[in-house]
Amino acid sequence: MRTNFNSLLTGVADAYGSDITSALPLAENVGVAFQGTIKTGAMDVPGDLARRWISSPNAHCRSNADVLRPWANGMDITRRASDTWIVDFGVNMPEAEAALYAAPYEYLSKHVRAGRQAQREESASQRWWIMQRPRPEMRAALAPLTRYVATPRLAKHRLFAWKDPIVLPDCQLIVIAREDDTAFGVLHSRFHEAWSLRQGSSLEDRPRYTPTTTFETFPFPEGLTPNLKPSEYTNPTPTKSRPSPHA
Repeated sequence: MRTNFNSLLTGVADAYGSDITSALPLAENVGVAFQGTIKTGAMDVPGDLARRWISSPNAHCRSNADVLRPWANGMDITRRASDTWIVDFGVNMPEAEAALYAAPYEYLSKHVRAGRQAQREESASQRWWIMQRPRPEMRAALAPLTRYVATPRLAKHRLFAWKDPIVLPDCQLIVIAREDDTAFGVLHSRFHEAWSLRQGSSLEDRPRYTPTTTFETFPFPEGLTPNLKPSEYTNPTPTKSRPSPHA
């Protein structure tokens, strides 16, 4: 059930019986926003190195492009893009298969293996060539899209940007699996900006945006909720105005 809020985004308790601090996740918003991947280790590489690897051959005749992707974090949105790429063996590639991509595998073996194998978490230490949090649910949500929305987890000013699905987001990005301009416009609205400031936590002077307390609790306009495809969007029925007494 949706809650009504006044212009200050605080519930009017005597009229509605609730306020924004009690806002709960909405079913239509769940499974749309995600924190990006957590790599844990030096899996990121400069773009020029990644492009050299793409042109280098492998014994199994597969291109290293299979396991190399452009990578983005919060600063790639708030500042100039860094042209950083990342070695990405997906969520469950066996080590024997990963090793066939010679240059990327050897790089991780040199720069990542020792640190990851020293970790207590079994999934991190035993599968050191795989990101510690590869986010399979996020990948599945982004797979059918032609673009997605990303926003920095921490930012002094809340902004959203389109990203190509080939770009793998870092944990300092919150990803919203929508590709339509309508959803992008709602996220950029003053109301959503105010909501995110009230609902999110902060680090020093930088508000934090979260998939749960910020996005999943946000009351999208009726007929424009994230569980709908753009082709299913509808405009809410306008409230009938009272007839003018001078009519």
